[in-house]
Order: sequence, then C-alpha cells, then structure tokens
Amino acid sequence: MQQIDVSPPTNVYATFGRLNYTPWHAIAEFVDNATQSFIYGKRAGTLESLRVRIDYSQRADRLTIEDNALGMTSDQLARAILLSKPPEDRSGRSEFGMGLKTAACWFGSLWSVTTTRKGDPRQHRVVFDVEKVAAGERHVEIEETYVDPDLHGTTVEVSQLSRPIAGRQIEKTKRLLASIYRVDITSGDVVLSWNKERLWFRTPDLMNREVDGTTQPARTAIDLTVKDPYTGTRHRVTGWIGAMQRMSQTDAGLALLRRGRMIIGGPDANWRPKEVIGSVNSHSGKRLIGELHMDDFPVNFTKDGFAWDAGLEEELINALAPAVQDLRSFADNARVAAKKIEPEDFVRAIDEVQRGVSSPTYRDAAKRREEPARHDQPTTDPFKPFDLPAAPNAPERVGDLTPAIHRDVPQELILPVGVKTMRARLVLVHGGPAESWLEVTQSDDFTLAVRLNTGNRFVAQHLENEAERTLVAKFALAVATAEAQARLVYDDDVPPDELRRFLSLTLDHSANQ
Repeated sequence: MQQIDVSPPTNVYATFGRLNYTPWHAIAEFVDNATQSFIYGKRAGTLESLRVRIDYSQRADRLTIEDNALGMTSDQLARAILLSKPPEDRSGRSEFGMGLKTAACWFGSLWSVTTTRKGDPRQHRVVFDVEKVAAGERHVEIEETYVDPDLHGTTVEVSQLSRPIAGRQIEKTKRLLASIYRVDITSGDVVLSWNKERLWFRTPDLMNREVDGTTQPARTAIDLTVKDPYTGTRHRVTGWIGAMQRMSQTDAGLALLRRGRMIIGGPDANWRPKEVIGSVNSHSGKRLIGELHMDDFPVNFTKDGFAWDAGLEEELINALAPAVQDLRSFADNARVAAKKIEPEDFVRAIDEVQRGVSSPTYRDAAKRREEPARHDQPTTDPFKPFDLPAAPNAPERVGDLTPAIHRDVPQELILPVGVKTMRARLVLVHGGPAESWLEVTQSDDFTLAVRLNTGNRFVAQHLENEAERTLVAKFALAVATAEAQARLVYDDDVPPDELRRFLSLTLDHSANQ
C-alpha cells in the first residue's frame, strides 16, 4: 500500500505573506495570545492585570509586541512555533495554533519570540528566518538564558517588514484594535498601548425613552438561540442593541464578539443588516448600535469573520429582526431636542489642560522653549498668527463678535510662563455661523480672553458630544496660549514651526491619560 506524506513543506511559511490579513487583524493574533495567557493567570490567581505594548517604527523597520502575561515554557514555545500543534485548550482565543506564525510571517521575513514563564528562572528565545526555513532549513533552536524568576511575559519582534503601516492606516489600526479589545480595555484589567499611547474605547451615549412611566436608556437586551440549518447546531446570542443619542453612520451598526473579542465591527465596519437596523439612510440605520456576544459561533482561522455561509447568518438576522422591531421604530421616529450648551459644560476641558500644564515635565519643557537665546536664531517664513487675509467672497465683518452674548466659563486656566503666570479665560460667544471660530485678546495683566464662537459651523457640530466638546475647547485654549507664549519669545514675527511646537507642548500634556 502506498503512503502519502501529508506533513506541510517548510516553504509553506513563505506563503503566509499572501494571506488576506489587515494590520489590525494580524496584530490581534499576538494580542489574542497575550490576553488568553492573562485569562489563564487571572483564573489561577497569579495575575491581576495585563499590559500589552505595541511599538511600531517604519524607520527602524520593526514591529514589537510585548506583554507581561504568564509567559511560556520551552515546551509551550515549541508548540507555538510548530504548524500542526494547536493549543491543548481550544476554548479560548488561541484556538487554531496558527496565529503567531501566520501573522509574523505576514508582517516580515525575520521574527523572534522571547518568553519567560512566571516563577521560572529560564528565559527562552527563538529566531525564525522565513527565507531560510522556506529554502529548506528544518531546525529552529531555542536559546536559553537565566533571568529573575519574578519576571514573566512574552515579546514578539518582527523585522525586515514586508507590510509597513503608514499614513491614515496607523490611526485606523489603533481605532480598530481598541474596538476589537473593547471588553478587555473597559474592564480596567488590560492596558493596550501603541507607541506608549494608551488605547481607549468608549461606547457612544444612548437616547432615553419612557417605559412604564420611567425614563430608561433606549436599549433592548438580546438573549436568543439560533439553529444552524446545515449542521443542526444551536448557538446562543446575548448582548444588547440601543439607539444612539447622536446619529452617526460611522458608529451605527452591531459589533459581533466571540469570547470577549470582537470578530466583526469597528468604525465604518459594523455589521449592518437592513432587516435589523434599517437602511443606511434611515434614522434607525444611523442610530442603532449594539454588541452581540456569539461565543460558540464558528469563525475562520484568521478570526476576521464567521463561518456562517450555509444559512446561519440569515437565521441570526431572522431572529434579531422581531426582537428589535420596537426599538427600531422608536429610533426612526425619535427627535432629539438640541441641548443648550452652558459654560459649566467646558470646565472638564480646563481641568484636563490644567493638570497637564501643572506637571513638572511641562514646566521644564516650556522653560526650554522660552529661552531668550532663541532670539538670536535666524527665522524663516515669519507670520503673525490670526493676521491672515480674508477668504475670497467672505462677508465683510463688522467689528468683533459683539453684540453677541458673552458667557464666561466659571474656571480659569493658570499657565506657568517663565517666572510669570498667564491666565486664560474661556468665553462662549454665540456669533454667526460664518464668523471666526476663535478670537483671542490679551490684557495688560497677562490675561487672555479666549472667545469660542459656539455658533460657528465647525464648533456647533461638535458641542452635543461631551468628548468632542472637550476636545474643541482644549484645542482653543492650546492655540491661544501657544500664540501668547511664542510671541513672548519672537514678538510678532513668529516662525510657524515654533507656534506648532508650543501648541503641541500644551496638547501633549493635556491628553486625558
């Protein structure tokens, strides 16, 4: 009887670079391993929190994912490197035993794994050269060194990148990673960062509605079972669907999660069956949002989609549609009265900027920027901030934003400037939609009046949402104080790059970490 060797050839590793991955799904393979290791450690009572650091540099041609989870023994590392060795426990996020190899080979042709198990004084490391293995090299050595037994965690480093991440794709990758691990991030147990920037996830605010005489969030709990028409297997679906306070085509739709990790969803990528949430242009289609947990649904091995092509998706849609019919009708007919913006609504912005500019690191950095010696440096392309020509066909301005109503925010920003103290007052001015969004004046006592035009088209569309409103106010304060600081050093001839540096200094320190 003839036998056929079906073991995979070594050159199969080179083909992983042609998989249909995205950067965020490929990186998620590494984060899955880290979070699953943390879940084991938390269940055993040996770990309380997890930090996963993603560091990426196109210039250095390197992607690094470092975690402080349990780490791996040498046997576990060997199993992770081999193709045909899925994990012994397949009930978690590490299910197929393919993610580490496929994602690393997709990103680059040289990668390494360094790991140490909690309580084990040995650190293990392998280096995987894809081209050498594809050419026939069949052995990968595990290097062993001794370290502090209290250390634990794993670091994956990929170089000789064939899949660089650049431009807008970087921000998209960060947003989608935060969305994929929303459950972990919002639990507070897991900190996920990108180049030292902590990633956050926030669910949009929901509308309220009257139910049996009480005001409740406009949301419907989901708990149902659907049957796969092909396999006969029954699958449970839990979660919620709600109506957003503010309509958004970007956020609308449903995020589909499995074992606490999003499979389908994210900004502009949510699951949007019209039978459930309505057409794209309807009010419900712009307002319904939700999270469905589908822990026992089958997924593809790259975990970016469900294996439901044989009718399971249609069964889920058919089960959800009647469950949310009442909520969908509410979302289609609801009308939200515009919230009156009060000065007190901007105190949060001042608090966040104040915390940043009060820090020693800000004071030191600002002092270096304010050194008088900078007067001696040649400047190029000088300009006077806010002294710009009017746009073509712009309406003639009559005076300032007066006689519009001025309302002071009941808190000042106090900013250290050398040996002096600058005070900035944020003033709300409801001017015309075509009027300037920001006007700044400075009095003799080193006080700035930062007048934010809440009637300006750009400003007005960001006032209802607290996070957006806070961001606009922080940016207004940063622009005003950056101009004043730069003028102290350069008088009226401020180089654009210096204004941007002062602006960046304040914004960096006012980030809500």
